[in-house]
Amino acid sequence: MEPFFGLFGLFGILFSIGLPIVLIVLFVMLVTSTKRQEALLTDILAELRRKDSNQN
Repeated sequence: MEPFFGLFGLFGILFSIGLPIVLIVLFVMLVTSTKRQEALLTDILAELRRKDSNQN
């Protein structure tokens, strides 16, 4: 039984350190992807406005 506690303790330490890091990384990836999507959307909108003004 004794070795299991050491193993679970190690897993607990890794979990308590690794989980917040993983969450932060995922959050940063989410923010950067939304920023990129926003930039793409503004580019597309600008292009559509240009085409629309050319037709009129």
